[in-house]
Amino acid sequence: MPDASETRVYYSARKAGGVVRIDFDTLEALFGSAYEQLQSDGYYDEAFGYSAEDGGDAEGAVGGSVETYVLFTLMKPNLWPILERLPTYSEADLFDMIEFLFDHVSKPQHKQPRNGSGRKYHYSNFNTVLGRSEYRHCINMLLERYGPGYELNEHGELIELAPAGSMHLFVAERPATEVTVKMKPARAVDRFRRWGVGFADR
Repeated sequence: MPDASETRVYYSARKAGGVVRIDFDTLEALFGSAYEQLQSDGYYDEAFGYSAEDGGDAEGAVGGSVETYVLFTLMKPNLWPILERLPTYSEADLFDMIEFLFDHVSKPQHKQPRNGSGRKYHYSNFNTVLGRSEYRHCINMLLERYGPGYELNEHGELIELAPAGSMHLFVAERPATEVTVKMKPARAVDRFRRWGVGFADR
């Protein structure tokens, strides 16, 4: 069998220069599938809790009404529950939710079978750092193929990928002088690439 660490590049991707572009409907569908899997694997149990078929519901860290919490946090109605509302999302809605989910993901470190419950497992010992890392890896595989190409950075902000041939502008080494001097170019780059920034601001 081929090495799992190797990424197979198929015909269409090779013809497209390595990346097959996807439209918004495809991004939306793949995001929904990714979220559903993460939810099933307990990555949102700590924040949002869960519902069990036998009534053994558990409340998460955000409280009893996740819908109200989402409304209060994003100031936008009709975004929760995600899988139900997803077909109505605009691009801005989806990008807001991608960032929101980054803030609330955590990977369970312990999985225990549940007896007499509609849920197969009870998850515990959550790790936010691991959860965010795996979430970013999963979501960025989708975002890099959408539109001009995006990524979710380590701060949980959606930014545009650097145009081909210009990456050296973003990663070039700078003189190690005062901290404030080094931070200014980094802030400018981040502001330039952030999703939603207009041409005039850039």
